[in-house]
Amino acid sequence: MPTYEYVCEANGQSVEVKHSINDKLLTWGELCERANVEPGDTPSEAPVARKIFGGQLMLKKGGNGLVYPKKGDPLHAKAHSCCGGGSCTHG
Repeated sequence: MPTYEYVCEANGQSVEVKHSINDKLLTWGELCERANVEPGDTPSEAPVARKIFGGQLMLKKGGNGLVYPKKGDPLHAKAHSCCGGGSCTHG
């Protein structure tokens, strides 16, 4: 199960929880319940937002495990979307 980090704008706190990719936590109360933490003084209906993490695109290659796209590979720009348009400086 993947781990996600959520941030509450009302209190500035971030909390990590594990859940299915299909689950969506929308409020501080839902997040605290799932993470088994005390909500404190923050209203349970305060909205939370899941942080988006950039990740490396990994591809299966011939059943020999996972590999990262190399610089110059057409998929490299997708793996490093922070650089955009093929101007990637990552190795």
